[in-house]
Amino acid sequence: MDNHKGFGGFDLSPRINWDVNLQRFNLLLSKLADAFLAINGVKLMPNFRTGCLDTFEVLSIYPPNTWYSVGALGCGRGRIKINEMYLRTKRIVTNPNMLIYYGKLKPEYAHILDEYGVQYKVFTDFQRLSRRKEVA
Repeated sequence: MDNHKGFGGFDLSPRINWDVNLQRFNLLLSKLADAFLAINGVKLMPNFRTGCLDTFEVLSIYPPNTWYSVGALGCGRGRIKINEMYLRTKRIVTNPNMLIYYGKLKPEYAHILDEYGVQYKVFTDFQRLSRRKEVA
């Protein structure tokens, strides 16, 4: 832990095409894992992940202007329009102060973040670094 200031919250996938109760279960299980680490002194940045619109309430547990980690490692393929709508909705629900983005940020999403003045920083994910697909 000495080399890190904290970690991004857990991201047990709540795929939007799954039953909403399973999506909620995965999101709440991720929050439970986050809580376990937090009460044991690990600093965490909550994950911005949700499932379908019915699961966005999971983000309401954090105060406005919270920083979030955001992953882009495969679940959004081919769903640009719905993900654009979800990103706009999440921005309204959370009013994030900063998004720490790991993975490849699609230009469509960067445009939305810029449009709303959301600060963000993009980091190359470990998969790409370890496979030398991109330079950090």
